[in-house]
Amino acid sequence: EGWAVFIFVVAVHLLKDIINGSKMISLATKDGHSVHERLRFFFGGLFLTLVTLFTLFASTIYNHAIATSNTELIINAVVIIFITDTDEYLFKIMMVINEDWAKGTNSSGREQEGSSENESSELRTKLEGVEKEVKDLKTKLEQALCKLQAMEEQSAKPQDWGNENIPWERRGRSRGKGADGLDLILKRC
Repeated sequence: EGWAVFIFVVAVHLLKDIINGSKMISLATKDGHSVHERLRFFFGGLFLTLVTLFTLFASTIYNHAIATSNTELIINAVVIIFITDTDEYLFKIMMVINEDWAKGTNSSGREQEGSSENESSELRTKLEGVEKEVKDLKTKLEQALCKLQAMEEQSAKPQDWGNENIPWERRGRSRGKGADGLDLILKRC
């Protein structure tokens, strides 16, 4: 009965590290990561898995040799859980002392996915703002070009209609438009 509880408690607690170590090793085989990252994933996962399996092995051998009752088995299981959680407690202490020491990681040492999601949403917001500014600038530029064309069309003044130095085409375009004609063109813009 005591051994069943011991195995259940230790396995449930250590299984998390075995699964995480296996995932890290499988990430090392995936393309899309640099060689340096793949090596880090492989050795980190290998180390985590081996340490966890060694802990399970050593605690089983130790309890087989020392434990004489079910209570001692359960107490030893709790001690093993505490020892394997020591690194996480140290990490929490570091976070309390100075958060910059562990910036970008969570309590299990993995990079936070939320921070990259926050950065993505901030970038999307900035991009939307830039797109709106570009659209406003494009509208203003089109209006300025339209006004420039209107001013160009009005460059031949009514007093110059009879002037032979101004070509007929230019005089014909301006004829009859005057100041009111410019206002109509500007309203079109």
